[in-house]
Amino acid sequence: MTRYVRHSIADIETVINAVLHRVPDNRTLINGVPVGVASLRMRTFAKKGTCCKYCGLQATHFAVEKCAGSKQDIYHVNLWGVLDGREVLFTHDHVHARSLSGADDLNNSVTACENCNSKKSKFENKIRLTLPKGTVKIKFKTLKKMIEEKFLQDHIRNFFFIET
Repeated sequence: MTRYVRHSIADIETVINAVLHRVPDNRTLINGVPVGVASLRMRTFAKKGTCCKYCGLQATHFAVEKCAGSKQDIYHVNLWGVLDGREVLFTHDHVHARSLSGADDLNNSVTACENCNSKKSKFENKIRLTLPKGTVKIKFKTLKKMIEEKFLQDHIRNFFFIET
């Protein structure tokens, strides 16, 4: 099933410039379609780059799209890369997960491909299951220690930038 209906492709430079020089109402025209460019996701792509922080996959283009099945003509832009001939969606990732008390801001945000973000999310869910019942917040230092002690697989360690 298709998640998005594509209107058009936009080059990375055009969209990043729109984010960096956005108009006061935070919307701009990309390929003749009004789209929002002020979200944390878009600011992350503009400030942190269009390469996955975890695996190094480079994004290749933006697409002006709307959600499949939507009756409204409200479009947004998604960042895409190509891996093994297939498109891969890019997201912004909270390095210290919001569900583990991480901040929802640019300092805690990096560009990630959907594959890496999904793997990291599954790992964070495992961490949540090991926390004492009722734990709402966890300090990043504590999280880092848990990873060092319990989950030292190389591919996961890279997600949290832990040096050994």
